[in-house]
Amino acid sequence: MPAHQQLTTQRAANILGVSDSFVVSLVKDGEIPFHMVGSHRRIYLRDLLDYKRRRDAARHEAINNMARSEMEAGTYDKVVLTDGAEDE
Repeated sequence: MPAHQQLTTQRAANILGVSDSFVVSLVKDGEIPFHMVGSHRRIYLRDLLDYKRRRDAARHEAINNMARSEMEAGTYDKVVLTDGAEDE
């Protein structure tokens, strides 16, 4: 698809793997730029892919921070059992 391709919020949701209403909330919150075509929101593919890159980078950073914290605490590779659970 060309980067200037316009997407409906439903198509954008399908690409991101989320609901249409979640995409609508993202555009309302200014997370993803959009424009109106009549009474319908449209998102440029390039803007959606920029958002996806930012989202994925934030996810990777969060995972790395969690792993780093667990390694520093010495619990990264330990199994933690809940109360009442039995060790095999």
